[in-house]
Amino acid sequence: MANPDLVVFDSYINKRGKKLSYVGKQVEIHQGAKLGSLVVTGGSLKIAGEVSIAEIIVSDPRDGDGKCTDGWWLGGVTGHIGSISTLESQRDMGKIGSETHDLIIDKWIGRAVELEDTDFPPGHPPHRDGIQCMSGHRITINEADVINEIPGATNGGLWLQPNKASDDVDQTDATLVTDFILLGGTITFPNAAIHLGNCTNCGARNSILRAQRPFRLSQGTVNPIDDHNLKIMLDF
Repeated sequence: MANPDLVVFDSYINKRGKKLSYVGKQVEIHQGAKLGSLVVTGGSLKIAGEVSIAEIIVSDPRDGDGKCTDGWWLGGVTGHIGSISTLESQRDMGKIGSETHDLIIDKWIGRAVELEDTDFPPGHPPHRDGIQCMSGHRITINEADVINEIPGATNGGLWLQPNKASDDVDQTDATLVTDFILLGGTITFPNAAIHLGNCTNCGARNSILRAQRPFRLSQGTVNPIDDHNLKIMLDF
């Protein structure tokens, strides 16, 4: 039986300046889109292909069973997004992978809320990263406005690391995530604002980073970028 809450676009969406809005739907765009606004409330969003979207908002992300889930997934995306927001987030705000490349995001907005579900093993709350990039090249975020002040399991506001969940991926390969840069704004996060794993030429400039560890590196980080950032250590 088909999932009545699944909305799939198998061909390119050419609706410049138009708004698409969905409530309680899992929206999938497989071949790119040109849109003014895309709003998903109480659902989730997956995008692939070339995009020119002025605004994306995912609020209170939910899966098909109504359970909390990650906000959005950009897989193999290229192009331009004016702003992308995850509001009322209880899991990862967004994920980037599948060789996403040459992508510019003017503004990234994220807000986290308290977990409503507590049925996880003690000491092992669900991960609540900002953006986790597992595979991508030449990705630029011009400004961040991201706040998660709720302690829990977070790798970071920006967590750049090859996919840890797949046996088919060499997690030590620093060429899978390259040239991912934040150019301004503020990230507030419990663990790390910027967390660079095995990646190359990634980091931040001219940004305010507020966390227990504002700018965190791993042994496999190659040529990290940390230029003129204001680092504020917080105690969560």
